[in-house]
Amino acid sequence: MINTSWEPIGTKQKGDHVSVYQKNSADWNEKVQAVSYATGLDQNNMYVMMIKNGGGPQKSIATVQSKDESEKYRVHMEWVDGEGWKPVKMDVLKTLNGAY
Repeated sequence: MINTSWEPIGTKQKGDHVSVYQKNSADWNEKVQAVSYATGLDQNNMYVMMIKNGGGPQKSIATVQSKDESEKYRVHMEWVDGEGWKPVKMDVLKTLNGAY
């Protein structure tokens, strides 16, 4: 699914952006916000299974599921300078097997 109305989620980060994959870093938290925005899942009702590099320094892919395990998603996002992470594609998954 590609939603052309998705916008960058905003950012508090300053200077040159470096993608960070450390849990609870500012960059990680903003990636989780972008995933929540794209999927509609509240961050408190979502397990982040994985966030990894999406094929470039300003691209990431996250795999998440709802806490009741009924909804599973893979979200592709790209960094927009000064504006934050923007979801660009979302896959609705039937299973997490092989998803990451």
